[in-house]
Amino acid sequence: MQIIESINKNSWEEFNRGQKTGSLMQSWDWADFQAGRQQKIWRFEVKDNEKKVAQMFLWKHRFLIGQNGLYCPRGPVIADEFLNNKEKLEQILSILFEKVHKIARENKSLIFRIDPNVITNIGNVDKQIWIDDFTIDEQNIWKSSFESLGFKRSSREVQPIHTIMLNISKLEEELLADMHQKTRYNIRLAKKKGVEVIKSDDVKSFFDLLKQTTVRQGFGAYPIKYFEDILKLKEKVTLYLAKYEGKIIAGILCTYYKNIATYLFGASSDEYRNVMAPHLLQWTAIQDAKKTGYQFYDFWGAASTDSKIKQEQSWQGITRFKQGFNTDQPIFAYLGAYSYSYRPFVLKIWNTIYKIYRLIRR
Repeated sequence: MQIIESINKNSWEEFNRGQKTGSLMQSWDWADFQAGRQQKIWRFEVKDNEKKVAQMFLWKHRFLIGQNGLYCPRGPVIADEFLNNKEKLEQILSILFEKVHKIARENKSLIFRIDPNVITNIGNVDKQIWIDDFTIDEQNIWKSSFESLGFKRSSREVQPIHTIMLNISKLEEELLADMHQKTRYNIRLAKKKGVEVIKSDDVKSFFDLLKQTTVRQGFGAYPIKYFEDILKLKEKVTLYLAKYEGKIIAGILCTYYKNIATYLFGASSDEYRNVMAPHLLQWTAIQDAKKTGYQFYDFWGAASTDSKIKQEQSWQGITRFKQGFNTDQPIFAYLGAYSYSYRPFVLKIWNTIYKIYRLIRR
């Protein structure tokens, strides 16, 4: 096997779209999006006798006080035929990580973090109607491989570890029937009140709403340039805004890749909560995705019923909102983030400084 720099977009996209582990965050355009944010990126692929067996995109993100880390979002992408072969999987991962370790040394990185697109249905759902998910045994192969290669389960998740997937290949009448009655009522109420949903590129209005939302819910947000840049992905992204009495009162940003539409960001005004605009926004996005031919709608982030993850413990309300679109929809669990520490002592000091910094900012 050999590892080489990847320079062919068409080959990259064909492989990424064709494997279970492929995802938007390992797409060529998503890497370019990160590069546009002044992040250093790398794309590599592994070949076995000229046949591609894996590829991975990673980027360098800057920390406080001049430090940096490496991150591979929802990667690497491995050929489906090797996903159940621990020996082969570990061999491929070893080749990829050897290259990452070299990059880390050259950049004096503190840590490398990775969270594969390895997702398991933890609900009681017919496998035939859902995405190409992994069994618990298949996830365990990945866990064992990471541990064998010196990785540890990360104390911090970059992406949500749990999510809710809605199968939208059904008829609209069936989707409505599957909803909680209060969700159906709120969709009708928003329409009756005169809420209008539009597609837009008005990033400023969305960002103004997002600032209100982050204060209300107590989490951070990306700068406005992040959203300006992400909308440049064109057909992969749509911004929906809800108007009421001439004002923009809510919005959601959705991404599209493979057969999945994903609700990535949402924001709403502190006012007009009673007109239920978020319900109509979600239903409009679901309808549009269905009409365009997507099979699944990913609500992107949820709390499992017995979640011990600190970040998720404040998500109970939003999880109930998402589950309202199908009272029986399951929660899916990703493998989660794994990390490899290059300078543990310096990393420990940096983590302490960062905690103090966050306390001061509050």
